[in-house]
Amino acid sequence: MTLHKYIPSIDGLRALAVLAVILFHGFPQVFPGGFIGVDVFFVISGYLITQIIVTQAASKQFSFVEFYSRRIRRIFPTLILVFIVVYGLGWFVMLPSEFMQLGKHILAGASFVSNWVYWLEAGYFDELAELKPLLNLWSLGVEEQFYIFWPCIILLLMRMKFSLRNMLIGLIVLSFLVNILFVRAYPSATFYLPFARTWELGLGGLIAIYYSSTRVKRFNNLIAMLGLAGILAPIFYLSPQSVFPGWLVLPAVLGTALLLAVAQSDILPMKFFSTSWVVALGLISYPLYLWHWPVLSFGRLMKGASLSAIETIFLLFISLILAHISYMLIEKRIRYLGKKIVIALCLLMVGIGFQGWNTYHREGLEHRLAKNIQIPIDQKQDFVKWERKGMLPTGHCEPGFIYPEAHVCAQSNGSQDADIIVIGDSHAFSAYWGIAKAYGDQHVVRLVGQGACLPFLDAGQFGQYPNCKENINKQISWITSNPSVKTVFIFHRNREISSDAERESFELAANKTFDTLLRAKKRVVYAYALPELNFEPRLCVGELPLGRKNPLNSCAYPIDRELDKQSGYRSSIIESLKKYPGVNTYDPANFLCPNGICNAVMNGKVLFTDSNHLSESGSNMQGAAIQKQYPLN
Repeated sequence: MTLHKYIPSIDGLRALAVLAVILFHGFPQVFPGGFIGVDVFFVISGYLITQIIVTQAASKQFSFVEFYSRRIRRIFPTLILVFIVVYGLGWFVMLPSEFMQLGKHILAGASFVSNWVYWLEAGYFDELAELKPLLNLWSLGVEEQFYIFWPCIILLLMRMKFSLRNMLIGLIVLSFLVNILFVRAYPSATFYLPFARTWELGLGGLIAIYYSSTRVKRFNNLIAMLGLAGILAPIFYLSPQSVFPGWLVLPAVLGTALLLAVAQSDILPMKFFSTSWVVALGLISYPLYLWHWPVLSFGRLMKGASLSAIETIFLLFISLILAHISYMLIEKRIRYLGKKIVIALCLLMVGIGFQGWNTYHREGLEHRLAKNIQIPIDQKQDFVKWERKGMLPTGHCEPGFIYPEAHVCAQSNGSQDADIIVIGDSHAFSAYWGIAKAYGDQHVVRLVGQGACLPFLDAGQFGQYPNCKENINKQISWITSNPSVKTVFIFHRNREISSDAERESFELAANKTFDTLLRAKKRVVYAYALPELNFEPRLCVGELPLGRKNPLNSCAYPIDRELDKQSGYRSSIIESLKKYPGVNTYDPANFLCPNGICNAVMNGKVLFTDSNHLSESGSNMQGAAIQKQYPLN
């Protein structure tokens, strides 16, 4: 068994991991797969934690109190400082909706469930990732959940005299299968949740316990070079669009395991990772990981646009300074203090979590900015949540519109059968109100569909939730069998289509849906995906908080940008529509982007409530445009 001792080269590997992550966040076009640095961290964490548990348990010195006290003294100090600084900055520069979201993320981070919260947000009313200063805490949530359960599992297996090696291999294989089997159907869950990540930490633990580099010295150089290649290559050939983790994470995880296996060897790669400057970077890898993303995020937030290369380098340098200060003045000084500091840190974390909840519960503490940033009352209404306007009628109508939090029963006249159906995801929800207002005098309009689900038959793989296919199929069946329904409007958000297999599946689902509705004698109006913003629309109206700027000093953008982003999806849907000339179409770009320029604000009205959903004003204006194109009299 490997002795529990300090190995400098492991801090060197930490340096490689954090460099990969921060370079990906700073320069994603150059290092598109740098996010695998997180997976390197996972394997290293599993290695170190398992080594501590097994070594101490074998000598009957393991203590849960001491184990978790050490984790608290290691993790809490810098994290608490980051929370305080981020909250303080947010207080002065964030809009209420942004500050409300920050409060939720602080509560999640302080509770170490950030990965679960970001999973629930992914692809669903999601804000731009760059505007979430604590997004990087998702990986800390995975590790903390591992720390909670892993000691119990290891000690239980040792006490019951099971073969620890075989049981660990079984757990690793099971978790890896979860990763492989579910990554395409449930990509967000597989990415964020611990069940599909445990094998990475577990593999590090297996290496810590059962591999000794002295066994195969003559192959150590080869092992190290293969391991290094396994980490470095994915940094350049992967991208955020890759189906990840899945099989694609395997080279980085195995590469890290190989390097850990020879970490104590006296070979050239390990000598490099043991050099003083590399180890120094590894020692501050944790605070650097914590600081770099909030710094970049606030830089992006304040500028209102993407950062230049010079700005990014400057902010990463600031992150490095903050990490060094945090490590020298806080982390090193607190790490070896006694029980009183552990209690104090826990109380501080509880207090921070409560303030996060309070900020979220009180909807971003709007009074902070009331005297400084004024906004016309009619424009302000477009940023008020639908439910606060009474526009989220809930109940148990079948079919209705399904959100994760509520079942919405929206119909323009509840006493009559609907003759117009609006079906789709959350974009259909936003569009419904304008259509209901435009047609409400002569028709009855009803909303059906499900948030984050593509409104096509048998298209569950394009939705975020496991019941997408079942619910959408049932709703379309109800539409086709209901003789009162004459017209069906279909809305959905742009879908990334990056492979021939996805294109084929998408077109097949669209064809099946159009064919089914037309055979049922329904008039079908298909709406192309909405051109989206890459900024917060609230920045386009009224005064702004301290230092904030309008995005690119303008709230208009060329339609070509959006058409390029939608090119994969549009080419697929156009191929389907060619086969069904009976399907009518509506293109929101014609309404939002006159003369090729898209607008966040038109005629004094704010068209969007966030980066990709129409506001009430935008919905009403779109509804009028649709009614003009299709009178349905």
